[in-house]
Amino acid sequence: MLLVASALAPAGHVSARTDARAARRISLDLQDADVLGVLRLLAEVDGINVAATDDVKGKITLHLNRVPWEQALALVLRLGRLEASRDGDVLRVTTAARLGEEREALRTAA
Repeated sequence: MLLVASALAPAGHVSARTDARAARRISLDLQDADVLGVLRLLAEVDGINVAATDDVKGKITLHLNRVPWEQALALVLRLGRLEASRDGDVLRVTTAARLGEEREALRTAA
């Protein structure tokens, strides 16, 4: 596995955290990387909290050069057939199938 990561923020002051996240660019060069490790890396770069369910697993390979952090996260989720949802200050990551089942259970219970 080859792992190279860097986060680059443009010069200048960014006032809001969401603006900083949108402006931050990240470079990743990963080969057969564990998707949980990649999520942890992205969380560390951005300083966010991430919780993943036990069915989040698999390997991904990608080469990204100075892409927005949000785009990198979206790509990792898509490659792993995953979805994320906010739960307070935590980004919860699970499989698309599991999230669909949970949503259906909530609809049925209501």
